[in-house]
Amino acid sequence: MTGMELVNLAAMDLRDHESLTGASHTLYPLREKLARLKSGLRFLATELARERCNRVMKEALSGSTEWPAAITPGRAWLDLPADHLAVLEVYLAGRERDLGPLPLASREDRFRAGSEPTAYYLAGGRLYLTPTPAEEVSLRLVWAAWPELCLQGEPADESQASAQLESELPAWVLLFAESLRQFIVLGCANRGEYDTTVEQGLYQMLKSAAAEAAALEDLGGWDREGPGGLWTGSEL
Repeated sequence: MTGMELVNLAAMDLRDHESLTGASHTLYPLREKLARLKSGLRFLATELARERCNRVMKEALSGSTEWPAAITPGRAWLDLPADHLAVLEVYLAGRERDLGPLPLASREDRFRAGSEPTAYYLAGGRLYLTPTPAEEVSLRLVWAAWPELCLQGEPADESQASAQLESELPAWVLLFAESLRQFIVLGCANRGEYDTTVEQGLYQMLKSAAAEAAALEDLGGWDREGPGGLWTGSEL
């Protein structure tokens, strides 16, 4: 499903579609509907990440196409993936089974002496290892990812908004298509006489939908034999 397909469904309810009025997106511009869609996607992604739902998770090795950053000897940090929303688990690659996920370092442990990393922490969009590795190491990262649409900037006009909406949405969005349609429709309709109760109700609707999806999720994508329940990514 593309963003435009979802927005056009909303336009039908708003009587803002050419099949009804002869012109589309004139009462509520594409930029407005796009802004509502992005807001809903950001909220859903955050809630799904909070629930540790594997539908928004990714896994990659450092130095790979998905995560090109790499740790070199004497350097303690590497950049996180551009689409990272939240870091969920960090492993030393090749030692996932015997060591399990690295713990999050306390402030006191961030400058611990040594040559082999035993923990990590996050700062300024980077992942830091502590102690600083004396040799090159490879990491396996499990993270929750933002939808690609949410990473795109504010469109300058309707043409740019249309181009953004033509991109494919993540597969998990299909689970929330109806909720997102209502979020766009009722949010746009509420703009004239803004009612905070309506807005709060719309976000609560998305929150409930995310919690239900996480609760019903098939756990087959998790390898329960590995320490920390190492996610294999097989369900995506």
